[in-house]
Amino acid sequence: MGQALAGPWHFQPTKKDKIFDRQAVSTHLHSLDLKEDIAVACSAEEVEKLCGISQSGVWISRGATLNLSDATKDMLRKHERLTCIWNTQAARLEEREGVWYLLNSTLLPLNMW
Repeated sequence: MGQALAGPWHFQPTKKDKIFDRQAVSTHLHSLDLKEDIAVACSAEEVEKLCGISQSGVWISRGATLNLSDATKDMLRKHERLTCIWNTQAARLEEREGVWYLLNSTLLPLNMW
């Protein structure tokens, strides 16, 4: 790693199906203008020494995560005239006589009630 990681850092693990290649990851980070003071590619052994998790990835000094599902539900809950349909796949959005309908894969409306 070559430097101590001070302060609060965010860890972004390598995808499970990917082999960690420090040079490739570092090159990619540099192409995004993320230098070592912002993002550091770390092997599984280095990460295990830092926090006890044997997983390669990138340590990011000024990062955060967001649970999109929770954030979306929270934002949409505040709208009285909005109906949310969760865990449903829509195949098409269609307007009929000034009303918008979500259609499933068999083209039946999901929001007709």
